[in-house]
Amino acid sequence: MTSLGKQNGFTAGVARIDITPHKPIAMGGYGQRAGLLSEGVHDALFAKALYLTDGETRLLFITTDLISIPDQIYARVVSGLVGAGVIEEAGLCLSASHTHSGPDVEESLIIASPTREYLDGLVEKLIRVGTEATASPVPVKLKIAVGEAGFLTNRRAMETRSPVDPRVLAFEVDETQNGKPFAVLFGAGCHAVCLGHDNLKISADYPGSAQRYIENEMGCSSALFINLTEGNIIPSTRPKYDSLDTRGYLGGTFEDAQKVGAELGSEVLRILRRTDPMQSTRLKTMKNVVMINPAYSELSYWAAWKQLLTERRIILEYLPGFKKASPFNLKPVYSLWRDASAVVVERNMDEAEMRRLMSAVSRFLMMAMKLANPAFRKPYPLHIQVIEIEDFRFLALPGEVLVEVGKDWQIRNAPNEEKAFIIGLSNGFVGYLPHLENFKEPGAEYKYETIMNALEPGATEIALDYAEKMIKK
Repeated sequence: MTSLGKQNGFTAGVARIDITPHKPIAMGGYGQRAGLLSEGVHDALFAKALYLTDGETRLLFITTDLISIPDQIYARVVSGLVGAGVIEEAGLCLSASHTHSGPDVEESLIIASPTREYLDGLVEKLIRVGTEATASPVPVKLKIAVGEAGFLTNRRAMETRSPVDPRVLAFEVDETQNGKPFAVLFGAGCHAVCLGHDNLKISADYPGSAQRYIENEMGCSSALFINLTEGNIIPSTRPKYDSLDTRGYLGGTFEDAQKVGAELGSEVLRILRRTDPMQSTRLKTMKNVVMINPAYSELSYWAAWKQLLTERRIILEYLPGFKKASPFNLKPVYSLWRDASAVVVERNMDEAEMRRLMSAVSRFLMMAMKLANPAFRKPYPLHIQVIEIEDFRFLALPGEVLVEVGKDWQIRNAPNEEKAFIIGLSNGFVGYLPHLENFKEPGAEYKYETIMNALEPGATEIALDYAEKMIKK
């Protein structure tokens, strides 16, 4: 942490840059779109940066209208910003909105690889927007408020009382000189899936609509969206299907995205209007890495092969052509999620049969990655970041955090549990981050988030314990 000399209050800077792909590109988020490219742009995608310092600690949020922040992208941005002295790594929080209608930025067996040209340009733009935000900070005052969203549904359990975290976080930065809104950082925990996999137009989904709504209503230069514990949460505009079921992610309209975005944006405005600026200034950032074992680490190489072959036999019952897949012909593997989903629709499967096929597909893909990619056979460096602003405490984690993890973080921060938040999809990406309790739920072995979890079942408990130790030190 670099000392700048304690100032009287906060100073801040903001910047934004267009990251919209203007050429056809593979889209991220839905395996059902394997082999397809985007067909035009509905609304622009942005990277936005908010810089904040109290004179001693420096904090830089960079938010993006992307599906995720891959590890390799995060590492290159850190190298560029830290290497140039723009920010210390402990003070950088780089996150994604998780729109499922943006470009594919992950290279995996499920999703088509993005173009190298887009990724290289993306890194340059993220470094540029972070640098510009820190260039000329001005004195500001802060407001932080907590509200409530009513559009959330837990997709792992569609019962009425299934858990969600309804909290909406809103963080307003006002210029001290004129009192005008300078920027707003806000978030809720919800998948950005108002648009389904049949949409091929680039869009920021509801987070983009919410950002535009706030910018227009408040007249600020930038509204920045962060996603919270969204791993098992979807908007209520989605049909009530299980997370494995492709029928739950067909359809959806831009009007749905606009409606949810406006609802979120209006709640942000409502709670900020009733909140007074903070009178004191306290800012602290911490970041560290903990090594965590991969999922299925108990399986030997040959046991993983046996599991893969078991799942393959189930898949062949529904997709006879999948027998053509081999190490020399991976095309059927790349399109597996798409092809299996099509069978679910064609046969109008009941839930039990759908789960049998799609869970076999999920486990096959996990075993394939374990066997093919050495990274899935060794401990993973999980980045853990803690940010404290006054008595609010934020934990940033590199994955899709399930709501139960956020509830645990709240309990650990009692009596300030309502001011304890997890910022997901930040500083890299490891996939789903379920709570240990999620693995104990009935049927967990047939549910998407616990099958596709890339780390050992106790990973989030390890991360929460480690974050507590960082705070105590």
